[in-house]
Amino acid sequence: MPALSVQLYTVRNSLTTPEAVAESLKKIRAIGYRFVEVSSLEHIPTPQAKAMLEEAGLQVSAIHLDHAPLLANLDECLEQCRIFGTNNIILSMMPEEYAQQGRDGFQRFIDEAAPLCQKVRAAGFTISYHNHNYEFTRFDNRPALEWIFDSIPCLGAEIDTHWIQMGGGDPVVWIRKVAGRMNSVHLKDFTVEMWTPIFAEVGQGSLNWSEIIPACHEAGVEFFVVEQDECRRDPFESLKLSYEFLKTFGLE
Repeated sequence: MPALSVQLYTVRNSLTTPEAVAESLKKIRAIGYRFVEVSSLEHIPTPQAKAMLEEAGLQVSAIHLDHAPLLANLDECLEQCRIFGTNNIILSMMPEEYAQQGRDGFQRFIDEAAPLCQKVRAAGFTISYHNHNYEFTRFDNRPALEWIFDSIPCLGAEIDTHWIQMGGGDPVVWIRKVAGRMNSVHLKDFTVEMWTPIFAEVGQGSLNWSEIIPACHEAGVEFFVVEQDECRRDPFESLKLSYEFLKTFGLE
């Protein structure tokens, strides 16, 4: 049964101390969410964080990890997953310095991520790539995101709806492109004020959720992860607004 999850980056400013983490996790559960996607907890020992999650009544849908620690300390990253009780790793982004190197930087990322993906899969875990908008840089008349996925068949996808649209893509088209290799999706909306795009609660912005949500179901998505990079109200209120909207699609 597909489930909603919260990317903890949304409430990162409320995760500064162990006490604040424990309180924030309980607030997330009180809204109705049953899962979180772990990030922004690097300052908390993993066993302690796991105990806090259990006390709050939350489970982990996946862990967001950066490229560098996955390359340097893969065994430690996999042990984190085991402790948190998830088989799902999300590769949070291609390092920005790689993207700034153009074609050579993207090729470097592919060359490093392909064997990493094979090792993760061989250990019994999944690894999926979370996109931003700079992967819509074009090489050979196609977006770099397509090049990445075509070059690394074992790499799953975590489509971020906001960044796909910000890059000039269509979230529905991209969800269908990666059908069968995406166990989670980032649901993220945006609106505009004059020339400025602004992060918005899911359902409060410009994205076409009446097509995005069914496309996710058709693609086999297991976790619908709510993330809002910046909130113009209390982030927990933003999470509640997104939750209430997504409940209208039968998600919880």
